[in-house]
Amino acid sequence: MTPDGFYLLRFHLHQGLEKL
Repeated sequence: MTPDGFYLLRFHLHQGLEKL
């Protein structure tokens, strides 16, 4: 997995947490 993909994954995770 590329660092860029990892960052994107973390970004999506953060967005999901904010929705809760």
